[in-house]
Formats: sequence, structure tokens, C-alpha cells
Amino acid sequence: MSSTLLRRLLVVVLVVTLLATGPASAQSVRGGGTVTVPAGTVHEGDLTVVSGTVIIDGTVDGSIEGVAGSIVVSGTVTGDVGAAAGSVTIRGTVEGDVESATGAVSVLDGARVGGNVEAGAGSLTLDGAVDGNVRAGVGTLTVGDTARIGGDLTYAADTVAIADGAQVDGTTRQVDSLSVDVGVPVVGDLALFGVFTGWVFAIFGFLVNFLLGAALLLAGPRFSARVTETGRETAVESGVAGIVTFLAIPVVLVIVAITIIGIPLSLAGLFGYLLLLWAAFVYGALITGTWLLSLADYDSTWGGLALGLLVPAVLSVVWLGGILSFLYTLLGLGAFVLSALAVRRGGDGEAPAAGQQPPPDEESSEGPQPA
Repeated sequence: MSSTLLRRLLVVVLVVTLLATGPASAQSVRGGGTVTVPAGTVHEGDLTVVSGTVIIDGTVDGSIEGVAGSIVVSGTVTGDVGAAAGSVTIRGTVEGDVESATGAVSVLDGARVGGNVEAGAGSLTLDGAVDGNVRAGVGTLTVGDTARIGGDLTYAADTVAIADGAQVDGTTRQVDSLSVDVGVPVVGDLALFGVFTGWVFAIFGFLVNFLLGAALLLAGPRFSARVTETGRETAVESGVAGIVTFLAIPVVLVIVAITIIGIPLSLAGLFGYLLLLWAAFVYGALITGTWLLSLADYDSTWGGLALGLLVPAVLSVVWLGGILSFLYTLLGLGAFVLSALAVRRGGDGEAPAAGQQPPPDEESSEGPQPA
């Protein structure tokens, strides 16, 4: 079997594997790094997360439950929020209960909780509206002028500050001790599950991304080498081109979608755009990984791909992988665009295949030159 045929078979196998694993992982993985529900979008059903940061700017049509470093709800959650987190901040609306075992819980001015608030935390700050009861076993309790509690306020706290303007429709009662069942086992199985699944998600993401990188390298070795060279030699220009492309394509898709006939084209373009961003992230990892290896005077395309993908995978477990992944995407996207433009101008064929040394120049091919 020829090497060309073998390469094509490997690409087919990798693409089929990616199609089988990529969409499924996008739907099921809610762990590591940052989990977001963007403004204007709706997540249907319950959302279980094990993550560094959870940001809800859109709508969760269900409940949120999980372990995270911080949870911020600026949009709407139609169900409950049950969390073991470093902090929980409610800026928007939670139509159900908020049950939290955290370092700090805040219901800000203008926010609303339709059910009860149960908090076992270092501090609880209430400036918004709680339609139900509030039960808090905390170190510090602060109830501001704009707070409104529709039910009872029961608390056990070392430090208490209840403003005169605060409204409590039920009774206010301080007790010596208060056991708060937040519904989230913060120790034992869930805590271990959180650590375990965070690494599982990171490893799975690394493997899926490596498969895509392998497909890109095998399908277009010369173009991949060009993208890598462009990204390493013109990192700033590639980053700027990546930012421009990242912002420009959605604008074009919106313009296309204005007309009825353009909606299908816009949806197809959106799918292609998401695939492009995925490929750009992998290219960014390849660029970064080969650059890191070059600092140790080591040249390996496959090793660079593995190293570049390993760094954000590990950092995702400690909550910093999302930022690095975004920078990867901008770098890879810009290098991809600049390389594609160079090929269109007729500059293809000069970059060596990935993992190969560049051909000798004409003078060196004639033999040793006299001193």
C-alpha cells in the first residue's frame, strides 16, 4: 500500500471518529475551564456542571447543580440553583430555590429569587428580592436597604447588619445554631467526583483535539507547516488578523441572514465558522507547542501538537484553560487566514511538509563552497 493511500485512509478514519465524538462531547461535557450560557441563548433542561467558572447570561430552562469556583447568574434560571462553589452571585432571576454551600452568596439589587434561599456560607449578602424564606448559617449576614424577603428570615451568624429599609414580610429570628441542608454534598462523593470528572473531561478533550490535529497534519502537511511557520514568525500580525476574522465573520453571517433566502446559508455558515474556530484552536496549539520545543532546541511537529494541547488541558482543571484556549484560537485563526491568502496569491508549494526539513538551496546543492 502506498504512503499516499495510507495517509488518505488515516484521514478518513480520523474524520469519521471526530464526527462521532465531537458533537456528542459538545453536548455532554460541562466540566473544566469556564461553562457559559451566552446572552440570547437558551439551554434546555437541567445543567450539571463541574467547572472553574459558571456564567449564565442567557436562560437555563431547568435547574443548575454542581461544583464550581464561582457561579454568576445574570440571566434567568427557571428552576433551582444548588451549588457548592467559592461564590454564588445572583444578578438576574432564579425562579426556584437557591441552595448553596459556598464562601460567599450574594443576591444583588435588582435580582430576584422566586423560591427560598438556603445558605451555609462564609457570608450572605441580600440586596435583591427573595419571594420565599431565607435560612442562613453564615459568618456574616448583610441585608441591605433594597432587600425584600417575602417570607421568614432565620439566621445564625457571627456578624449581622440589617438595614432599616430592608423589608421582611414574615418573622425575623436569630438562633444560636442553624443546620442548613443545601442539597449539594460538598464533601465525599461529589467532591471526589468533581475532581475526577474534571480530569476525565480534560483528557477526553485533549484526545479529541489531537485527533483533529492529526487529521489536519495528514490531510494538508504543507499547508499546516505554512500555518505553523506564519504563526511563529508573525505572532502579533496573526493575532490581529485572528481578532478581525473572529469579529467579522459573525457580522457577515448576520447580514446574510437578513434575507429569508439567506437564513439557510447563514446557518450553514455558522456551522462552518464553528468548525473553523475548532481547527484554529488546534493550529494555535501546534504553533505554541512547536515554539516551546524550539526553546529547548528540539524540533517535532507531532510533539509540538501534543505539548500545545496538553497545556490548556491541564490548566482547564485549575480554571485558566479558557483564556489560553481563546488566545490559541485567535493565533491559529489569524495564521490560517494569512496562510490561505498567501496560497491564493500563488505562494503555495514553498513551505516544507510538517515534520520535514526544508530543501537545500541551489547553491548548497552544488557542493561545498570554497572558503
